[in-house]
Order: sequence, then C-alpha cells, then structure tokens
Amino acid sequence: QQSVYFSTEATKLSSEQEEQSEEQTKKILSQFLRERPQSILETTASTSTSTSTPGQAWSILQKHLAGGNQIRHSDFVMLCQTSRPKYPKDAKVLVTALVDLKRCNRFIASKECAEAAMKGM
Repeated sequence: QQSVYFSTEATKLSSEQEEQSEEQTKKILSQFLRERPQSILETTASTSTSTSTPGQAWSILQKHLAGGNQIRHSDFVMLCQTSRPKYPKDAKVLVTALVDLKRCNRFIASKECAEAAMKGM
C-alpha cells in the first residue's frame, strides 16, 4: 500500500510542477507578446517633419543613445533607408554610425542591418 501511496504523491507533485511550468511559460509569453513602445525615429517623425537625411536621423539616435539606451535594429535599418543616392556625405554618416555603435553601444549588426547599410552606401 505504501508504494501506491508514494506513486500517487509523485503523480500529484509532477502535475503541480507541470502547472507551475505552464504558468511560467504563460508569463514569459505575455512579456514577449506585449506591445512594444514606438521607435524613437517613429515618434520624432510623427511629431515633426519626417527625417529626410541620415544626418538628421543619426542626430536623433545619438540623443537617444546619450541616455544609455540601446537602439533597435529596425531603427538602424530606418537610418540606412533615409540615405539618398549620389550623396557621399550620407554614406559617411552611415559609416560613422556603424563605428560609434560598435564602439560605444556594443551594437552587433545583423544580416538585415548589413544589407541595409550596404544598400544605403
């Protein structure tokens, strides 16, 4: 009878552990599924005229970075997309941004970021 008692107790404990792990999984999913705050470039573009050059976008991002914040990969891609063809200064701004982000912000460019930077240059 004791072996039956221990096996039912073990079953109860394992079902409780499963419930706890399910609750933890739900908490983690709810954190990932919550709505992200709007990007810094999107907020400034909606409040004022849209950023038309990479220099203006980089200035906005530098002010955001000065507070110790990280930037999103999507912000960097937006920065690269603002560059204009046949403007070498825009390419220089992108190079400066890459160097500064690597040096001060531990920014690791993803494949998408690298493609956007090359396209922008």
